[in-house]
Amino acid sequence: MILSTAAQSPQTPAEALKAEAARALLLTEFYDTPSTLSATKPGDLLRKEIATEYTLPEGTTVQRILYHSLTASGKDVVTSAAVMLPAGRAPQGGWPVIAWGHGTTGVSRQCAPSLMKDYYGSRLSEYLKAGFAVVATDYYGLGTEGAHHYANGITQGRDVVYSVKAARAAEPELNKRWVVCGHSQGGLTAWGTAAEVHEQNDPDYLGAVAVAGGMQKDRVAAMYYTTTDPNNGALFVMIAHGIKARFPDFDPASMLTDAGMEHYTEVTKGGLNYGYAVFANVKPNTLPKPGWENLPLVDRWFSEFVPGERPIRGPILVIASTGDTLVKADGIEASVARACRAGMAVTFRMYNDLDHSQVFHQSIPDQLAWIRDRFAGKPAPGNCPAR
Repeated sequence: MILSTAAQSPQTPAEALKAEAARALLLTEFYDTPSTLSATKPGDLLRKEIATEYTLPEGTTVQRILYHSLTASGKDVVTSAAVMLPAGRAPQGGWPVIAWGHGTTGVSRQCAPSLMKDYYGSRLSEYLKAGFAVVATDYYGLGTEGAHHYANGITQGRDVVYSVKAARAAEPELNKRWVVCGHSQGGLTAWGTAAEVHEQNDPDYLGAVAVAGGMQKDRVAAMYYTTTDPNNGALFVMIAHGIKARFPDFDPASMLTDAGMEHYTEVTKGGLNYGYAVFANVKPNTLPKPGWENLPLVDRWFSEFVPGERPIRGPILVIASTGDTLVKADGIEASVARACRAGMAVTFRMYNDLDHSQVFHQSIPDQLAWIRDRFAGKPAPGNCPAR
């Protein structure tokens, strides 16, 4: 149950860094933590600037924003995001909003999607063409200063909720009503957002779409004791980084073998492609120490947020594929089963033989149909089996 983008073509680390640099934007002081943070509250807009560097459908307008967010521990932090408006005039009441939870891009500052020229166009163009504004958080620690809480549903759920609040202050043409949609790491984020909104009781929130996202200890442990797929190596080390970011007292060497620790700092030197390249010749099943999943802080990290356990507000569309080898369908089915037992309004759709990337792109028509129904006020009873 690992959260990732699609596997990349093999590259040397040097080639990967060169390719990432070619698509990168300059990390400017815009992303630095302002001295006024302590005088603001979560959801407050801290900075905004017009952005024109992205490859997006013609007529799209974009602002980058900096805003006040919270981590899972309740720490006040700064997070960045992009606010995208479709071409044309806003409808009456403003543009309906999709809050976007992105998939794995890496764990260092330069891995923020808002610092990549081409990231948004390849994933969000269909939403924009369909007439939705998109509010796309980078997640805390990507772009902004601080350790990225990789695959943390609580921290990233809060990042989404507060990005929407800040975006409204930056862009008056946004409709108050919104949904969240996420893929991979963002699929977990969608679950986390729905749970956070339940806590905050936001009446303008309409529902969540979680595509190919999940993180469960038993699935992750089973995978990493057996998998030899080199594309999974960097992701396991990123999990160790995420645990360390959430719990600073955690020692990654208690979880990783010497083979894992040898490249532990490498995953902070570049993005996901670089991580794939660094671990291209390392078998992932050589990275975990036996029993790593039972370490107290590891167990606490996994159990802190399990999709389908915490109550959520509104309905959720959950999508998986039998052909996804990175976030396997059986783990997502387990999340759905938990949510159904708790009485949540879950619609579950399984696709056949699509890989981790394909299931997102080919499900977009279904995503948009479900989202339009939420804005139209149609009921979403879900398709859970009768109890």
